[in-house]
Amino acid sequence: MNALNRRIFRGLKNNFVKYLVSFIIFIIGTMMFVAISDSTDSINLAVNNLITDSNCEDGNFLVYSPLSNEQIESLNLHGVTLEKNFYINIKDSSNGTTYRIYKNRNLINLLQLRDGEYPNNSTDIVVEQHYAKTKNLNISDSLNIDNNNFSISGHGYVIDYDSLYEVGDGPYPDYENFCLCFVNDSCFNKLANNYTVHYNYSYILDKGENNYKDADLNDFLKNTFVNTNTIAKANSAINSDTCNLISLIKRSDNQRIISFSNDISINKSCTMPMGVVFFIMLSFLIATLAVSEVRKESKIVGTLSALGYNNAQLTIHFITLPVCIVASASILGTILGFKFAPFFMQNYINGGCVMNVKPIIFPYLIIYGIILPILISIVVNAIVVNKALNKSVSSLLRGGTENYKSKTYLNLDKFKFRIKYQIRQLTRELPMHIALLISLILTIFMVVFGTALYSTLSSFKTDCENTMHYEYKYLYRFPTSKAPEGGEEAYERSFQTQFDENENNFTIRMIGLKENSDFFDCNTLECGEDEMIVSASMRDKFGWKKGDIVPLKDNLDGTIHNYKVIDVMDLQYGMYVFTDINTMRSEYCVGNNYWNVIYSHNKLDIDESNLAETLTKTSSLQGASSRIDSLMGVILSLLCMGILIFVGMLYMIINLMTQKYETSICTLKILGYSHSKVCQMYLLNSLFIVIISMLISIPISFKVVTIIYPNIIATVLNGMLVKMPIGILLAMIALILASWLFVALIISNKLSKISLLDILRSRE
Repeated sequence: MNALNRRIFRGLKNNFVKYLVSFIIFIIGTMMFVAISDSTDSINLAVNNLITDSNCEDGNFLVYSPLSNEQIESLNLHGVTLEKNFYINIKDSSNGTTYRIYKNRNLINLLQLRDGEYPNNSTDIVVEQHYAKTKNLNISDSLNIDNNNFSISGHGYVIDYDSLYEVGDGPYPDYENFCLCFVNDSCFNKLANNYTVHYNYSYILDKGENNYKDADLNDFLKNTFVNTNTIAKANSAINSDTCNLISLIKRSDNQRIISFSNDISINKSCTMPMGVVFFIMLSFLIATLAVSEVRKESKIVGTLSALGYNNAQLTIHFITLPVCIVASASILGTILGFKFAPFFMQNYINGGCVMNVKPIIFPYLIIYGIILPILISIVVNAIVVNKALNKSVSSLLRGGTENYKSKTYLNLDKFKFRIKYQIRQLTRELPMHIALLISLILTIFMVVFGTALYSTLSSFKTDCENTMHYEYKYLYRFPTSKAPEGGEEAYERSFQTQFDENENNFTIRMIGLKENSDFFDCNTLECGEDEMIVSASMRDKFGWKKGDIVPLKDNLDGTIHNYKVIDVMDLQYGMYVFTDINTMRSEYCVGNNYWNVIYSHNKLDIDESNLAETLTKTSSLQGASSRIDSLMGVILSLLCMGILIFVGMLYMIINLMTQKYETSICTLKILGYSHSKVCQMYLLNSLFIVIISMLISIPISFKVVTIIYPNIIATVLNGMLVKMPIGILLAMIALILASWLFVALIISNKLSKISLLDILRSRE
């Protein structure tokens, strides 16, 4: 056996280029899959550590007026630890930036410094690190905010703004026009005399049988009422009978905390299964090289069999080199994956809190990147090589020149010789063509997956642009008695979906619309009590359709309402449902003229201190674009790996079949058939296989992607229907056919160099 194993090095030398290409592809694929997974886990670990170090909140709530000392003491007795996380929004007209200014925290969501010092005096200010980097704000620089002068003492970050959303469920983090700032108590109190304070509280719930949970805290707060002495807003619709609670958000629902982790986890959920498919395909690809070696040395293999070597020994010999190639490639690829993991962290590092995430070597990735590919390679190679060796000794000794007879008997008398030859060649090598078909089906799945991700996200952006008919949305904190001119008023209220415990629940917004709304294409007058129209986004997210009864929990009073879906509106953006504004006012016992949202085509002159949030169509579309950018690495990885494996698999198998019939090819040339005719006889069958594989794989793959995509975007605050426009579909088909043409040209060039003399001399 030792003498036999010395042939391994000759096999490597004879097929060096082919093994090298396979080796490089395997390294690149393994590196990318390991790097994406490792970057995801490293970021999640860093964020979890920051959550612990910062004493991250269990949630936060916003109220119209500050809680009284008695209310705070009552909550403390029930295990609720509070921190006054009040803030002031200052819109600076000189640069368009909204500065959100907090007092430095003492208990919860502690401020972390990247460099510099905490604000110690009334002119010191700590600026959020990404905004400082974008605007080139250095320590000790002056910062003027609406004629208030500060000196930058440090650059920092907080865990409750890991994603820098100005609005909690906003479309995308904004590093250009939104800046967190932190000052000391005296400075904040001075600013509070001139600007509106937003009374936000962060809370941590102590564990205990009699302590409050999130729902208990919500019940407590919904029974508190506004202290009008603290509301200095003329013409405000807020009065002493108004519930004090504006919103309560649990940490698990807070997009500012969970958004980045969820987005990067999507990348991992896409790549891990694709990695397994990649390992199987590459192992099969490399196995064809071993089979090629068996065919080339058929006489030697036959001699060894005659000398007493059994199939198991020969199989081990011929799979040793492919398995060693896979083992070395997987080891090197895994090492490079850990090395290049920081490259895939850049999307988070450029926007998240932790800017110095260090890649961690997770043991399961060593198993995934090294052990799993080796095991797959051993199994695949053993099956493929053993099948090639499973022949009689006499057959092997003839060197593969026996007459191959098709087991399928067809009446081909009516066909021309070339067509008959192609059909018989197809049936003669039916097992090999079936193997090629299955391989291409799986490979095309990777291409379809990547293409479907891109086309779905691109279509989502286009659909958002086409179905959003307003340019500005203003959500009021203190609604006035009269709506501003140029806008359309509406009534918005937030609800929680009610699914099983093992499913995610989401905050959705119900909007009461006036008759004949200028901004939404739906007739809400048809909505009776407990009836609603859902957006297309909700239909795609949850599968809600006309006639469904949907339970929704009111975020303010905690009651569960069963709403009937009476229609679906073509709005692709956001988590919105709609009903009639008057019906909604009556059901929730607000004034007959109450509203809290204004929609408009143009920017309105509204006092910023009255507003809770402002949403623009432009920012929404930028949010859709950011989704595409965050997944572009995965999309390109799937497309590149799919095409590389497709080309490699196609080349290896076609090359294997043409090598097997080199004698027949020479005979055809001697009989006068031109090179182009010979290529047609041996290459067109592979084109038919490619076409059949596309006809099978594309619809099935698209269906599979449609099924698994909702799980991939399970935490995304939007529904998306998987789409593949005809243009992208045709481009994908053209790419696959171009890949076949590339392989065909290589094989054609190789066939043109076959030496007729050498082949004929090797015949018996």
